[in-house]
Amino acid sequence: MAGYGLGLVQYYLTKNKKVTSVTTIEKYPAVMKEVRRVYKKIYGDVIIKDFYLFKSTQKYDCIIGDIWEDIMEDSLRDYNKFI
Repeated sequence: MAGYGLGLVQYYLTKNKKVTSVTTIEKYPAVMKEVRRVYKKIYGDVIIKDFYLFKSTQKYDCIIGDIWEDIMEDSLRDYNKFI
């Protein structure tokens, strides 16, 4: 996942028996702090880093973007970069 959001997607993915792992790249530590405070639980693994700077040798079956800024017109360049 690119971006943790409220963690709903992560929650449902971790409940799916066909999914073996969920990794989220979250840019802002404050998001994770707030999620822990409000929901008391984090689903899957979380790496604090800018998704666009994240490099990995691991292969992923699927990448899902949950980056709220992507819906903003001035973020179109970043959205296209993600796609």
